[in-house]
Amino acid sequence: MRNLHLHYPWKSRLDLNGPYLSYLEQPVSVTGIGTIAGGTQGDTVSFSGIGTVTFNPSGILEPGQVPAIAVIDENDGVPTSITNTDWQNFRAKWPDRPFYVLHVSENAGTTGPWTGLSIPSGVQEGFTVIEVNRDTGNAAWQSDWYDQVGLSTLPRGSMVTLWIDSSGSMFESDVAASLQLFEKNCQEGDLTINRKDGEFPGMYGGEAYIYPFIDNLVMPDPVNRGILVYKWYEYFTSGVIALNDGGRISGSGTTTLTVSNLQSPGDDGRQFYLTVDYDPTSATGIGFSTGNAVNEPLTSNIVTLTTQPLIEITTQPPALTTTFQNVAATIAIEAGLSDVRFTDDTQYQWQLDGQNVSDGVIIKQSTSGTQVNTVVAGSTTKTLSLTSDNPDIAYGARCVVSSATASNSPVISDTSIYEVQDTANFNNINIESIPNGLTTATLANFDLDNGEITLNAATSSTSSDFFLHSLYAPDKDVNIEMDLYGGKGIDLTSADVGGDGGYSRIRFTMKKNEEYVIAGLTEAVRTPFVYHKASLIACVGGGGQAEGIPGSSGGNRGGDGGGIGVPGSSGMGPQGGTGAHTIIAGNLPSDGIFGSAFQAPVLYPGDTQAGTNFGGQTIRCPKGVYWAQQTIASLGPCADIAGSTKFRLSDGTEITNTADLTRGYKAGYNIIQTAGVGNNNGGNGGHGVVGGDGGGFSSGGGGGSGYTDGSVTVVSTQQGGSTGNAKVIIRVVT
Repeated sequence: MRNLHLHYPWKSRLDLNGPYLSYLEQPVSVTGIGTIAGGTQGDTVSFSGIGTVTFNPSGILEPGQVPAIAVIDENDGVPTSITNTDWQNFRAKWPDRPFYVLHVSENAGTTGPWTGLSIPSGVQEGFTVIEVNRDTGNAAWQSDWYDQVGLSTLPRGSMVTLWIDSSGSMFESDVAASLQLFEKNCQEGDLTINRKDGEFPGMYGGEAYIYPFIDNLVMPDPVNRGILVYKWYEYFTSGVIALNDGGRISGSGTTTLTVSNLQSPGDDGRQFYLTVDYDPTSATGIGFSTGNAVNEPLTSNIVTLTTQPLIEITTQPPALTTTFQNVAATIAIEAGLSDVRFTDDTQYQWQLDGQNVSDGVIIKQSTSGTQVNTVVAGSTTKTLSLTSDNPDIAYGARCVVSSATASNSPVISDTSIYEVQDTANFNNINIESIPNGLTTATLANFDLDNGEITLNAATSSTSSDFFLHSLYAPDKDVNIEMDLYGGKGIDLTSADVGGDGGYSRIRFTMKKNEEYVIAGLTEAVRTPFVYHKASLIACVGGGGQAEGIPGSSGGNRGGDGGGIGVPGSSGMGPQGGTGAHTIIAGNLPSDGIFGSAFQAPVLYPGDTQAGTNFGGQTIRCPKGVYWAQQTIASLGPCADIAGSTKFRLSDGTEITNTADLTRGYKAGYNIIQTAGVGNNNGGNGGHGVVGGDGGGFSSGGGGGSGYTDGSVTVVSTQQGGSTGNAKVIIRVVT
């Protein structure tokens, strides 16, 4: 930083004989190894800078070489003898100092003659008079003193001395523009101006222009009693912060800044610099012996702290990964570099039992001595996939994560124990949930030993819930228990409420790899229908809807749905819909009747559409759409589909992610829409094997009835009892 000490005499007196600062040692950038945030194992690094002072830097003018510059217009009051004497005294003390007189013209904007100016007699070596303008502060009239005196040849860091007449015939304001230009040029040339203006007491009205340079405007040889003061700063593009000791920072006021326990990424890219000041100090009775440094504070170069990133494993593999034979298991890891400013070059290598593995097949003996083949995939990715063809096998799986950039490479993950269990020891069922309008099922596996599972009905007509669920036991026959809840009828008000749905608990054996389908868990049907392949094995009735007039007096409740073998009750009101009757177990016909609340777009031969407010009746086996169109003589509604097949939608689209099973359910036409429609603000009936009739003249609809084909054991059954949405609860029978 350059200094121009022009307007603060107290400061000038300190700086004029001050030293010149420089660095013996500049700080340099460093690289260290960081730890993750909150860690304690990061490196400790230091930045060092050492300053020095020079009272006569190489090339800078000695005190006896400092130019003397006097700015004056006339000195009529000073005898020539005095001028001669002053010159003799000046030259005797300073044999080599150049002396310049900038003679200011009498008239503004002009350069005049020497009129009124007394100069030493005879030819004087080193004495130069230069005519300059009286600019009166007008930049157009300014003179370039810096160039006229020839100061551009002086070494940077040098000093010049300046005196400006203020005796009355002129003042600083008369040369203000020229002075401003002079100060600017000196600053750019790194020259310090030692200045004293105006009158020295008793010296001929202040016009003795040589006298000030004899003993006052000089650069004396200093006595160095000063010290260097250091301060470290952190640099940001938006500004700087002075550092203080504390936390991980120490040495902030010394030659060496230390940053301990480096953090990644927080410390990477931090920038610092050092400043050094010269404090002249003072001694009792002596005062300041030297001035401030002419170029203080001296700023070092900016240095950078680079912290190499770390490999961070953000998600470890699970401690235990279990699967069954021929069922793929995945073991995943999430990792990356701690600093996103570095390109993520992490690489992955999975190990089994401590040995690197490649994609392919590895062999190991089970605990029973059986050879187990395990297919390995994703061995150099974040996710390892293992598929074993026999149970009773185990591996310890871990991942080695490496990076050419990270300082802690490689890092080994936690170990996950991979176990293949015998499915015969578990009560597993798989559920394929088929969504509306999509060609991919949602798959889920449940071990019923871990608790029961619940399948809930859709809650709105616009929801993306599933229109049916296909269930199967993949490993063995499983004895299960199902709770069937018919949906409560739709409420109109708090007083006009729908009837309860019917309830039944049944038990049966779910055969291995045979299809079981649950339909009716939709907003439109609101009661479950359970099929074993092509045959309806159980259903319960839904509750009837309340009356249809908002704000009525209330009380015209819908009828309750019936459980298996239980009729639905009639709706309340003067024309409440009749509750559905029952069908004897196993006596459900092959042809059915759509309830009047649903207008069938097509009717197959033998099927009919109920009229007025009447409920309908479902069919023993769904007829489907795609399968009904196939020219297979033996494929009737109740027949199994030949071979092991995937589930197909009503238009024949194969759901590719479903299992190959023994199937028989035929989607698209099953006549489970059996509710009767309400008339004259009456409520609709409930769906069931037989649907309840709709109510008339503000009366509730009747409840639907339940049914079984006799292939299940009915543990309990009742009319009503289901006060919420339709659902099915499944558990194992132990």
